[in-house]
Amino acid sequence: MRCGSNAVPAIAAALLVAAIQRPAAAQSADCLPEPKLRCVADGAAAAVARAWPERSNRLYVDLASLAMLANAQAKAGDTAGAARSAALAREGWPRESLPLAALLVRHHPGAEGRAMMQRLVAQAERDRERHRLPSGIGDWMFRKPVAALAEAGMRDDAIALIARHRATFDSQVAAMTPLVRLGYFEDLVTAYGALGDKGGRATAAAGAWAAVQVVEGAAGHKLRLQWVLAKTFLDAGAVAEAQVVVAEARRQFGNPRDFSILAFEIAAATGDAQARAAEVAALRERRRAVIGNPGDWDRGETFHQLEALVRAGEPAEARSILAEAKAAAAAMTLRDGDWSPFLALGRMAAVLGDEAEVETMVKRLDAVRDPRDSDESHARSLRALLVEFCRAYARHGHAAPALRCLARVGESGNLLAHAARARIELAAAMAQATR
Repeated sequence: MRCGSNAVPAIAAALLVAAIQRPAAAQSADCLPEPKLRCVADGAAAAVARAWPERSNRLYVDLASLAMLANAQAKAGDTAGAARSAALAREGWPRESLPLAALLVRHHPGAEGRAMMQRLVAQAERDRERHRLPSGIGDWMFRKPVAALAEAGMRDDAIALIARHRATFDSQVAAMTPLVRLGYFEDLVTAYGALGDKGGRATAAAGAWAAVQVVEGAAGHKLRLQWVLAKTFLDAGAVAEAQVVVAEARRQFGNPRDFSILAFEIAAATGDAQARAAEVAALRERRRAVIGNPGDWDRGETFHQLEALVRAGEPAEARSILAEAKAAAAAMTLRDGDWSPFLALGRMAAVLGDEAEVETMVKRLDAVRDPRDSDESHARSLRALLVEFCRAYARHGHAAPALRCLARVGESGNLLAHAARARIELAAAMAQATR
């Protein structure tokens, strides 16, 4: 079925009605006290159904979030629900794209997704053929098509695409500048990593490592290239290679602060307890320089350290960050009406799943009130802040706290889309944690 068909929107509309009518965990409390993935995914689908008719809600219930929901539904055994989510995505974003094609291949019945994928890959290859130079190849010509094929389970197509890519450019490697050669091999590292091809990944990683060592330029430029390379290696599963890059960066540049979190994540991935402990200590040292800045608690290094520690299973160290930030806050003189430190501390507590600490911050936020606000206006503003805590709970898989938070905030009006997104994020986090 091609893009211009009128059948797809009609099918999706019918599926939307089915989703609304289907019994589901429509209210937060329905999945408590011990939320299960299927119940949470049903609740997310019901929230999407309520949010969908208002087009502005699709800024939050977007294609990527519907793909997350479909994957979670499939993980929970709800293939029909996953197909409904895919149909909604097809209706909401009718323009052909690689993410949409991958979603349809995985979860929507019929051959439409596969045909769309093949058309898009063919177009990417035509674009690549027109350039013929590796320096002019954008992500959409190689990296993204390979990733989409891997996501869709079209492994043979991805292998063939890599082979055609290499047939075009391998013969040019010797003539490439070091920077172009670095980018070429990084693309291959990512491509082989998406397929789990350790041999191809290792060969490409060796090429990238050789290239980055002879790139010329200012120290800052070289350091940034090494950071990107280490992150590329880590994301592709080339952990040992990533360690080598970090070690070389430290040998050349001392202990660059931009590497602190990445170095910890690499050490955590190795399983080396001694290296892990050393990187935790390095994080602690780095944090001393930023912990007194409330802006850093929100989206800066402090917050990113917290998330990295939680992901890596270092809850005690993560909790120490919250304690340090609270101590710093207690020593500050805050401007009247400044609620931002409490929002940041509450979000950090939610990442940890600490409901008692979140409640303390809710009370602090509630106490910061514009005297011009009516009770209704103040309550509305407070709920808009609290939904950030709900999403932080959800993204980190704290199911019961997230659902209790959503019940408190309410799921209507301007908060409906945020609540739907939180439910999707929770379902995705639970699915990821489910073997």
